Amino acid sequence: MQIKHSHRYALPTLVSHAFDIRQQIFTHEQGFPADIDVDEYDDNALHVVLYLTDKPAAVLRCLLLDEGLIKVGRVAVLKQHRGKGLGRELMRFVEQYGLENHYSAIGLSAQHTAIEFYHTLGYQTQGEMYDEDGMDHIYMTLQLK
Repeated sequence: MQIKHSHRYALPTLVSHAFDIRQQIFTHEQGFPADIDVDEYDDNALHVVLYLTDKPAAVLRCLLLDEGLIKVGRVAVLKQHRGKGLGRELMRFVEQYGLENHYSAIGLSAQHTAIEFYHTLGYQTQGEMYDEDGMDHIYMTLQLK
């Protein structure tokens, strides 16, 4: 298992792998419109890809915000690799990245089906459930120590 990260233009192959996984999960599997997956935030985001035997298996995107917050999104694990702890490894990577780079918190907009997963990692819900692109989400945060 290897986790690599890059901004969009530094390692275009890594970002291409990230976009491919996101399209497989969010567009083909979950039915979200393809045109909403890649957006204006991707140009400045930190893209993180987890590789198994040199093949991309899981991905997430981090927006590194000025106010000491990392906003995580686009978390996706290929279907054949679910249940192996890869999502947990990606989130641990982001937490460690945040600590090493002096961020104070991580925030994310969790799909309702992923709330329990994030709770097990120490994230707390903030506010009420809301609709995002036709699916219930809730904002969750993790304070970094």
